[in-house]
Amino acid sequence: MTKADILAILKSDLDIAGAATTKDPLLNNLIDTSQAAISREGISLTDPLTTEEGTLVEMYAAFLYRRRKDPTATMPHSLRYQLNNMLVSQKAAPDEQ
Repeated sequence: MTKADILAILKSDLDIAGAATTKDPLLNNLIDTSQAAISREGISLTDPLTTEEGTLVEMYAAFLYRRRKDPTATMPHSLRYQLNNMLVSQKAAPDEQ
């Protein structure tokens, strides 16, 4: 999944799909920030991203965008669940030699 794909899905998720590209720099920054945060959680992302990884990045970026308007917002349980599942599945997978 490309960054452009993630951006399009993010804009749709945030109901700004028809919005001008004025928000694109912010949204692209949130996508990059999300990837870095996911990596800090111990999750390895592939290049290019799989659909599952791209969706996780989009979900995280949407959370960051919404949290800007409500700093007290907590991470949605569905996002935490997906992060935990991906981390556990990667750590539980046998090492490829």
